[in-house]
Amino acid sequence: MVKPTYQFVAQMFAAIGVIVSLGFVAYELKQSRDLAIAELNISQSYGIGELFLSLLEQEHYFSAQKKLAGAGGELTWEERRALDLVHRYAMNIRHNNWLLDEMGLALAGEWEASEESIKEEMADPGHYEAWMTTLRGTGGSPAWKQRLLELWVEVHGEVSLIE
Repeated sequence: MVKPTYQFVAQMFAAIGVIVSLGFVAYELKQSRDLAIAELNISQSYGIGELFLSLLEQEHYFSAQKKLAGAGGELTWEERRALDLVHRYAMNIRHNNWLLDEMGLALAGEWEASEESIKEEMADPGHYEAWMTTLRGTGGSPAWKQRLLELWVEVHGEVSLIE
């Protein structure tokens, strides 16, 4: 009678071991999937960023920055376009930081630093128009848009300006 009891206990430990090892395999598969998604997103973003930077005419961008910094004057269409391209490029990088953070793959503090720069830009009247375009636009995932709206409310206290 003693022998079958030991055999049963050994079989139970073996079954538990199989279940635990399957759990580890599932976790490794999830990590591999997350890494693949992150790599795809980063490579797409890199391509988009290269496109934006290739279209950017730097003299218009620097001219717009001078006007926004206090030199005065209306922004030309080219200057607005240059500011928009740089804003979109920065948003791609920030979206990637957020996505990596959501998957637990971001470096410590990377998304928090992006959040702080987003809040600073949201508070700056010179970036107001670009943020209105971003927040009213259709790009990005609903969760990303929601996070940006939460940051907007932290800075401005309301959402009514966007709607």
